Amino acid sequence: MAVMFSTKTYQYMRWAGCAVGVSMATFVAARALASQVIAKDILDTHVVIVGGGYAGGAVATDLKNKMKYTLIDAKDKFHHNWAAQRSCVEEGFAAKTFIPYEPQYDDNFKRGKVVSIDPERKNVKLDNGETLTFDYLVISTGTGGPFPGKLALGCDSQTAIDNYEKLRKKIVQANSVTVIGGGAMGVEIAGDIKEDFKDKVVTLIHPHDQLIDKKIPDSMQKLVKDRLTKLGVVTILGERVTNMKEVMQNDKATVQTDKQKSITADLVIPATGLKIHTSAYSNTPLNEKMEGNGQLRVNEFMQVEGFENIFAVGDCNNVPERKLGMLAVNQGSNAAVNILAHANGKALTKYSQGRAPFTVCIGRTGGATQLPFWGLVVGDWMTTKIKANDVCLGVVWKSMGQTPPK
Repeated sequence: MAVMFSTKTYQYMRWAGCAVGVSMATFVAARALASQVIAKDILDTHVVIVGGGYAGGAVATDLKNKMKYTLIDAKDKFHHNWAAQRSCVEEGFAAKTFIPYEPQYDDNFKRGKVVSIDPERKNVKLDNGETLTFDYLVISTGTGGPFPGKLALGCDSQTAIDNYEKLRKKIVQANSVTVIGGGAMGVEIAGDIKEDFKDKVVTLIHPHDQLIDKKIPDSMQKLVKDRLTKLGVVTILGERVTNMKEVMQNDKATVQTDKQKSITADLVIPATGLKIHTSAYSNTPLNEKMEGNGQLRVNEFMQVEGFENIFAVGDCNNVPERKLGMLAVNQGSNAAVNILAHANGKALTKYSQGRAPFTVCIGRTGGATQLPFWGLVVGDWMTTKIKANDVCLGVVWKSMGQTPPK
């Protein structure tokens, strides 16, 4: 990596040059040559990005043609999991949610699972035994959870597509479907099923009285509940499922709640809480920088606490903002800017917590959205325009430099 000189050092070099008869023109030429060397070294600086989701992909995209980088992900293709609910109900849709990495990142993409990180030696080790060294490291490992909202770590795209199609067929055949978990994904799955299959009994069970989370305003909470009621989704709130392990062993099951309620369903779909993917760093010195939930503590520049050359972006950091794909992209871009700045010896840019709409689409034709200004909440029409119509498929394919299949 290039050595950066301070203004005082350059002044000293200028004075010293004059003392031995070196002309100012010669000094300027020498300084220009030094800048060229620095630029070359910057291009040779290697950034390893662990995780190719929304945040990690943004880092890689913003570093293209500026630095050498390697984007590592355990999947063979990018998964646009905002669209998981649509993959459950529309035949052939799941295949559209997997976007190849190579057209966007060429041979800078490497498929593999990072099993260890050595901050001192500046390297990461993959599950196949390969070791990659880095000058800068970006951790963007994201979160995991139950299918269909999330995929198992390392699941290949064709297996996932097949699993979505199997689930879709089960939904078609079922007379009753129970969704466990009333966060955003659970609400969206229940909404898509009920709107596409109006004759089915769809039940949504959530352990809290408030759906989605406690952060959304009352006006949005009302819109969400009203939309579910309008579609005919049965909601059971404030009750926790007590036999989760048992019901997940079979498609058809009787769900028991802690308030002695029993719900028999032909199909049970889990949409319970997400967990941070920590396997890449939990058994390394970075585990000292972890919060209790697995998130890494970062400063205002996205740097992991105590490390100038290691950044964490997206779900796996502790930035106190809603974990949304759009905001993950913002964090990734901020990290890329700061890596370039740090390598050039320039001041870093503080991350300004992003502003993005929080959209919950409940079926294809409605839902609720909290806009990023004035706390304004809007309903079906705007939500359909923002997300519900195509679950942002075209936008995400375009961000990957590609066109979605018909």
